[in-house]
Amino acid sequence: MKTLLLLLSILVIVGCASPQSNRPFAKRKQAMNDAQKRFQALDVDGNGELSRAEFAESHAAERSADPDDVFNSADTNGDGALTSNELQQAFRKLKSNRN
Repeated sequence: MKTLLLLLSILVIVGCASPQSNRPFAKRKQAMNDAQKRFQALDVDGNGELSRAEFAESHAAERSADPDDVFNSADTNGDGALTSNELQQAFRKLKSNRN
């Protein structure tokens, strides 16, 4: 009986630690890493912010009818540059408006 309980406990622990149980977290982490890499690729001068010119090179700007409007709405603090957080918030807002 003790052996059976021990075996069941091990199976539960292994099952909880399996890659499948962490899949949603792993996918979200991968998406965040991909977004950060794209941001860094656009940040040509490496200052951690996207200028209007750097943003103009992005797919979001290319797909937009008015890239300046997109930039201005994402620049929540009005400093003329977009941080990674400002872009993430803008994309979340856009995604929630679509649903």
